[in-house]
Amino acid sequence: MDKAYSFIKHKLIPAGSSEYRQNLDDQMVCPTCYEQVFKKKLWVKSKQSHTHFFSHYYGDPESCSERTLSEGSYGDSKDNIAQLQRLEIYNRIFRENILFSFSKIVGKKIFNQLASAIEFAERVSITDIHNPILKKIQTKLISSLDQPVTASINQSLEDLEEALYPIYSHLKKFHAEKNLKFISCITLLLIFHQRYKNLEDILHRNVIRSHKDLDKQLLGNVVLLLINSVYVNWNGSASLINDFLDPPVEKKQPKKKTLIKNSEEKRNAREKRATSGYFACIHCKEIQHSEPNIYKHCASCNKYFFTSPEEKLKGQKKLSLLKARSELNLLKPTNKNIDARWIYCISCNHHYFAEKVSLCPHRVKPEMPAIKPSIVSEQPMNCSKCKAKYIETGNGCPFCSRNTQTPLTKCRSCGKGLIKTALLPSKAGSAWRKCNFCNLNFEYKNF
Repeated sequence: MDKAYSFIKHKLIPAGSSEYRQNLDDQMVCPTCYEQVFKKKLWVKSKQSHTHFFSHYYGDPESCSERTLSEGSYGDSKDNIAQLQRLEIYNRIFRENILFSFSKIVGKKIFNQLASAIEFAERVSITDIHNPILKKIQTKLISSLDQPVTASINQSLEDLEEALYPIYSHLKKFHAEKNLKFISCITLLLIFHQRYKNLEDILHRNVIRSHKDLDKQLLGNVVLLLINSVYVNWNGSASLINDFLDPPVEKKQPKKKTLIKNSEEKRNAREKRATSGYFACIHCKEIQHSEPNIYKHCASCNKYFFTSPEEKLKGQKKLSLLKARSELNLLKPTNKNIDARWIYCISCNHHYFAEKVSLCPHRVKPEMPAIKPSIVSEQPMNCSKCKAKYIETGNGCPFCSRNTQTPLTKCRSCGKGLIKTALLPSKAGSAWRKCNFCNLNFEYKNF
């Protein structure tokens, strides 16, 4: 075989240009059966030169058309022992590349926490430890990969199906059985690492049986593990794989509001919006939005009240129910200036909207007299000037000039000045008044 396929470089490499150890570092396989190969050279006497070629590790000569009869010996020769040693190095490099992909998915912190589980997975894959549960996991994993990913995951993954074919074909071969066992262990860690930190706990009969959709999880996680490794040459997005493992929840679309086509229904709806408003419960004073002229159930006090149109709260038309509740004031009004809000009047049991605290507009204002009336006493009083007794009516003593209702009389002496005359009691005798225009005294008696 003059050429070999490299898993790392994803191309065919001629035997003449390759080095002896290059098959290990570049992970070279047969381009026909995708099994591990190594480089050899043979001296040709006829050509007097060496011939470089790739050879399979020992195995069944009929397993591949590129195999020769000399590659099928199973003896304990030194050459076979050397092949086994090189094959172990090949598989060790394979495990390192898979672990690097695993660390990229779970992160370095979780990768370090799973160190003991990873060590156990390597020991299980190297030694001939028989575990029936792990054997079933390997069978399920290969059977899942037998189905095209275009049919099992998504129809648009045709490029991924072509890129997975080399590594899938390699894992089915005899010398790749240890690699398949290791990938099965790492895939189980990828599924259960959030609940279990030890691989021994995962490889338990009850854990495997109780897990739902195990076949689906095995397929999705092994594909996710391989596409993050160097063995799959694919530049697509892993979002389709993640959606396959964890389907997104479909959000329910809101129902579209049907438009009212009938003009009469539009008019009725408009009138209904115009008449509806905010009403205060008569029991607990909670403001609620309702239609008028109905019995509204109050959710706060669990009682009913009648929404009379006269009791409808007036104010801002676009005042929301939440704002009305938050701005409701159940205290008595004060004289301080406040912001516009709903105010509850305790006296008349009504709400009113005002920019500042004022008198309730629902209350009837009493008519106030222009002049404050004097206090009327029914007991007689003595006049301080004429010593007469009289009943106070608010106009002073009716017997002397202090009375504002006493008539004015012309002066008898000069006939020009005006003086006040009044009835005087008999015991007071005579009284004199002076005119403004003369100094004559005018004597008058009781009459």
